Amino acid sequence: FFLLFFIFFQSINDIIINIIVLKGNFMNKLAKKLNINPNLIRGILGIFTYFYLNFASSQIFRLFGIQINKLSKPMVALVSIIYSFIILAILLLISKEKYLNNLKEYKKNFKAYFKRNIKYWLSALLIMAASNLIIYLIFNSETSANDATIRQIFDNYPLYMIIQSIIIAPLTEEIVFRQSIRYLVKNNILFIIISGLVFGSMHTIASLNSIADFLYIIPYSIPGMFFAYMLVKEDNVLVPITFHAIHNSLSTILLLLAKLTGIF
Repeated sequence: FFLLFFIFFQSINDIIINIIVLKGNFMNKLAKKLNINPNLIRGILGIFTYFYLNFASSQIFRLFGIQINKLSKPMVALVSIIYSFIILAILLLISKEKYLNNLKEYKKNFKAYFKRNIKYWLSALLIMAASNLIIYLIFNSETSANDATIRQIFDNYPLYMIIQSIIIAPLTEEIVFRQSIRYLVKNNILFIIISGLVFGSMHTIASLNSIADFLYIIPYSIPGMFFAYMLVKEDNVLVPITFHAIHNSLSTILLLLAKLTGIF
């Protein structure tokens, strides 16, 4: 399994490096030929990569002779983590230079970024909690179907969920739902709305069983909109990544405490 994944990663890595990074003008040349902004290609490529590799994961695993349903739980978790990091690596390579510049600025201005934006995350947290409470009071729905799914996965693959929630998801989702969409949508207000709604929809659309589940798009979209606002304000994707990671860390800690105390 390790060898197969290494071969797969190396193949993808070589393709991305040779086409996008090394002679790094592939997208610029293509954009010039098509008379479009190269960032438009980066945005489309980032979104396509994320959705294709996630939806086609079963076929890709079979291509390399990996039958997920026949693996032990620890191996399923390990394979899933490796695959998620492969997707993340590809997404990072698509806009490598931008993310490296973002990292330099982030290191120099971390305290200022944090101080300026923590109020937006806290606002998102409060509004999200209020909207969850309203949905609960109206529909007597204790939690969304997505949250129930997360708890079930956490029961079976706790380490995978911790790594996925705190490390992989903030990086991957901010690159796709914020930076990639930002490449495509330049109007600030439109971008914030689209980014938030797409983000919220992707957390609920796979588990819509009732009107309440549909309405849970609202609380999921709220932090997405605030994260999008942070990107507009700072033009550095590492800022929303930071607060997304804090947000997910808090949720994970609360879930762990709930499990330990027997609430769930």
